[in-house]
Order: sequence, then structure tokens, then C-alpha cells
Amino acid sequence: MANNMVHDESEVVCIDFWANLFGMRVLIALRELGVSFKYIEEDLRVCERSDLVLRMNPVHRMVPILIHHGRPICNSINILEYIDEVWGHRQETQAGGTRLLPIDPLHRAYARFWADFVDNKVCRTTTLFGFFHACFIISYQYLFDHLYHFFFPAKYVSFTQWLVYSSFALMNYFT
Repeated sequence: MANNMVHDESEVVCIDFWANLFGMRVLIALRELGVSFKYIEEDLRVCERSDLVLRMNPVHRMVPILIHHGRPICNSINILEYIDEVWGHRQETQAGGTRLLPIDPLHRAYARFWADFVDNKVCRTTTLFGFFHACFIISYQYLFDHLYHFFFPAKYVSFTQWLVYSSFALMNYFT
């Protein structure tokens, strides 16, 4: 269990479990945007949560949790939006930089729609049927590969891709 404490309020801390696809999204985004962070492993195989998780997410008691300036951000979608708002502007000024969400409000709305779709359809499918029914995920990936360019300019990596590809990264680990 992660009994580590957050000592420096200015540091970025990610609390997660290594096989959590929702946390994988956060780790990929932090690394892609070049954000230095401390990783604290929370063992989800035990029923009790660490004191840190209970303090930072007392309602749901779930990971991932991002702690920035000593304050927790919970839920992977919320964390990704926060990461984009706080550190995405650094990438904007660099040539070929990547933002998680498009700047255009309409495209951001599309990204949020697809993010909700992934969480409520794709991830629910993997939870209910396990990784043996990966064909469902592959069909959704086919859908995204052929439709996301209608919703997003080519210069953006789709916010939805962050969500879907983290699922594939974890699935590839187990296969």
C-alpha cells in the first residue's frame, strides 16, 4: 500500500496502480507533455486503501489521483483536462507540440463527447467481458481511426486517442 506522504506542495504526484488503464492515460499524458512527477503505487489488490488515497479521494477512494500544489484532482478525464489546461500551453509554443485537447471550443466539445463514449461504452465492455472480447475494442478503434479526422484538425492528437490507446497499451501488456 502507498503510505507515502506528499511533502512538497509544488510537486506533481500521481497515485495509481500499475495495471489501471485509466491511470495509464494520465501517465502517458504527463510524459508526453514533459511534466516531471512523482509516482506512488497504490495496490488495488487489497481491500483497504492507503491513508493518502483516503485523504485525497474520500468519496470514491479510487485511483488515479493527481496531486498538484497539494490539492487532489480525481477521475482520469478530469485529470487529463487539468493537465492540458496547466501544461498544454507549453507545448503550443514549440514546433510540433502536442495538446491533449483542441483549442477550438467546438472541437473540445467533440473530444469530450468521444471521451464519454470511450469511458461508458469501450471501457465498460472491457470490464464486463474482459480482454478476451478485444474485438469490441478493435471495432471502436476502427471507428475512431476512420472518423476522428472529421472532428479534429490533423495537427491534433485526438483527446479520444489518449483514452483508447491507453487501453491498447495495457491490453498488449497482457497478450
